[in-house]
Amino acid sequence: MYYVGIDPGMTGGIACIHNGGLELFVMPVIKREGKAELDIPALITLFRRWAAMPDGEVFCVIEKAQVMPEGDGKNRCPICKRPMWGKGGPANRRQGAAGIGNYMRNYGVLLGILATMGVSYQEVHPRTWTSALLKRKNMPTKLKGELEALKLFPGVSFLATPKCSKRHQGLIDAALVAYWARMNH
Repeated sequence: MYYVGIDPGMTGGIACIHNGGLELFVMPVIKREGKAELDIPALITLFRRWAAMPDGEVFCVIEKAQVMPEGDGKNRCPICKRPMWGKGGPANRRQGAAGIGNYMRNYGVLLGILATMGVSYQEVHPRTWTSALLKRKNMPTKLKGELEALKLFPGVSFLATPKCSKRHQGLIDAALVAYWARMNH
């Protein structure tokens, strides 16, 4: 069984856990007319390769798309009721209309590839997998994720390329989502 985790952002990643191993891929992107977009043939090749293996059953979990539009600080999360946008915190991660459109298009492309290829998949809200895996307190979520990934996958660098000095957050998140898939499927 192949457990695949996808962080669907343009700088996201794809992770596959199988036979005790972990494969990591930076989200394949190409430039077309000066704009970055998902490399659909590369994504299809990746899933075909896993499906063609002798034990080629693939189960994929993709992090559910969520956007943070610009706002006035009065918008509240439907789950926790905390302010989602405004001064401080998440406001620094606001997305404009074009960014939201690109992100949602990419998310739809990924879902379309999975459905067309007959890959079993599940969408998971970021809060669901993070609350199950990231138990440390009093530190930023990204740092908790990095520490948990290093604990779960010792010896894995999570670098996008050998020349990188900083761990790739998309690879970390994808690996944790794949681990969550294995725990819950």
